[in-house]
Amino acid sequence: MLLNYLKIAFRSMQRQKGYIAINIIGLAIGMTCCILIMSWVFDELSYDRFHENIDNLYLVISVDNYPNNEKKYFGVTPPSLGPVLIREYPEIINTSRFRWYGKSLIRYNENTFNEDIVAVADKSIFKLFTFDFLQGDIETVFPVPNSVVITKEMREKYFGDDNAIGKTLQIDNEHYFTVSAVIDNLPGNTHLKFDFLLPIEAVTTLGGELDNWGSFSYRTYALIHNNTSPETVNKKIESVFREKANPETIMTAVLQPVSRLHLHSSHISMAHDGDIRYVYIFSLIALFVLLIACINFINLTTARAACRALEVGVRKVVGARRKEIIAQFFIETILLSFIALVLALLLIETVLPMFNALSGKQFTLGKIASTAGIAGVIGIVLLTGFISGSYPAFFLSSFKPAVVLKGFLNEGARGSFFRKILVVGQFAITIALLICTILAYKQLSYIKNRNLGFNREYIVNIPASDKFKDKYDVFKQDLLANPNIIKVTAGSDRISHVRSSILLYDWESKNSPTPIEIFRLFVDEDFCATFDIKLKEGRFFLREFNDSSASRVVINETAAAVMSLNDPVGKRFGDDGEIIGVIKDYHFSSLHDRIEPLALFCSPGDMHFISVRINSQNIDNTLNYIRDVWVEVLPEFPFEYSFLDEDIDRMYANDRRISEIFNYFTTLTLFISCLGLLGLSSFII
Repeated sequence: MLLNYLKIAFRSMQRQKGYIAINIIGLAIGMTCCILIMSWVFDELSYDRFHENIDNLYLVISVDNYPNNEKKYFGVTPPSLGPVLIREYPEIINTSRFRWYGKSLIRYNENTFNEDIVAVADKSIFKLFTFDFLQGDIETVFPVPNSVVITKEMREKYFGDDNAIGKTLQIDNEHYFTVSAVIDNLPGNTHLKFDFLLPIEAVTTLGGELDNWGSFSYRTYALIHNNTSPETVNKKIESVFREKANPETIMTAVLQPVSRLHLHSSHISMAHDGDIRYVYIFSLIALFVLLIACINFINLTTARAACRALEVGVRKVVGARRKEIIAQFFIETILLSFIALVLALLLIETVLPMFNALSGKQFTLGKIASTAGIAGVIGIVLLTGFISGSYPAFFLSSFKPAVVLKGFLNEGARGSFFRKILVVGQFAITIALLICTILAYKQLSYIKNRNLGFNREYIVNIPASDKFKDKYDVFKQDLLANPNIIKVTAGSDRISHVRSSILLYDWESKNSPTPIEIFRLFVDEDFCATFDIKLKEGRFFLREFNDSSASRVVINETAAAVMSLNDPVGKRFGDDGEIIGVIKDYHFSSLHDRIEPLALFCSPGDMHFISVRINSQNIDNTLNYIRDVWVEVLPEFPFEYSFLDEDIDRMYANDRRISEIFNYFTTLTLFISCLGLLGLSSFII
């Protein structure tokens, strides 16, 4: 019986080559889009799932609770919190502190590189999370405080094929750490990334401190017992900051599942950057593209009903039952779907490099066709066959032999009306996607043209080590000797990405017991002049007033408004600070965020970024000059730079990615719809 069905299916395809080709091409494009998008969705949903303890693993979140029921969430905590949690709360099995230490200079013999992902953590992190040890083991991972664990990629980068255990790396030309273990490269679908991991005790060696309730710069992970409810733990640890740090604090602590960090933490500052909404949006896009391809199939099949009517009539006369005819049409549809799948796999192989660049992933055809991938692909084929074949199978099998054999076939108003509904439906979906594409484009256009409150053109950003602070004045003066260099300034953060904040508990004329969160940026006297930031009241920092050694502060308009200061200049800020000026608001974070209160302090020593405004002419020569001065002043550190406008553009890479994805898949959806309309029109003509 099955063999007979297949013979009839192939004969039918041979007789209708043009329409079959249209159906196969439409289904193949729909499957290609669906498989690629679902691969991206599955990868997003798989974040951190490979850790053995993932179901009981949590990140401790700090929460600011304001009187107006507003809450702010932060993915960082003080370093003192972890030991307290494991010591005083029996529901918690173990904890680990973790902190990215920022850009560091790593040296081994002649190999010297500026590395971005250097971190410190408790030894217990290897018991909370799952890592594959290639050399060394979990018991001897940090035998001494100056140990370091590196990834396979870093071992090959610094030591080649040599055994890395026992080799010594120099960090920032000052500290020496011995490799105690090598782990496999961390997968892309994890939020916890590092290339070099130092023991938590190394913080004191690097100039930090661990016994401090005021430094919110560490992640604290907690592993709880199997039968323990996280809500129960939340109630117990909620008041830990009031009990251990400050009885008047508005901050509480809660647990956030690590399994939800990637996609469900958009409300948490300094958490991860995924968003479950994009998973929903792209899943719908995949479904819509596939649905439109299936609608084409249904339309063309029902429109060609007359061509199959005699076949159905004869089969019924010789004894075929309706369910057998339905099975026949389903098998034909599924066969077409598998032929379309072969074409879809060829298309995937062709467009995969472009899709990887677009999505930021590293998919391969082998990865997509993994065990779970094969099941998903087969599911897509069967779903396509079922959706495409359902209506045609039931519609064609309903023909009455006495009518069709006399040549009086008429599909009726109902069949024609249903097909019109399908055509209108698929173009409605296409138009909806087109509108979304236009909105995404307008969003990008708004981001590109929005006035940020400062001049971002021709600014060169140079990351600087703490070791540079003593040589900054010399470096600055040497740069300004070049007429193509207009201004030079330094700050603790990039102007477009200020991360540090404090809780301000007291100020002059305070009329509420509630503290406010205020972002903090350390700058030098030329900050406003370099970025063309406008001063609203008072003055900016001046070297002749010795502002860098006094507790003077400049705030933005939002800070003045939140502090309810009508005339802020001269008012007290904190215990002994003084407000000397107010600057116009500018966006110091993403445009997705509102402008928050900001306080500027004059402290040229607290620098991590140097910003140089250059002339728009002779840019290459100016960059070479800056490099030469850098090498002369600080030869042991490699020179790196980026342009501020490029840094800002990178902040919106996800927005661009979303816009491009909408653009590509809307174009394909429009193409599939027009392809079906072409086939339908050709048949009617």
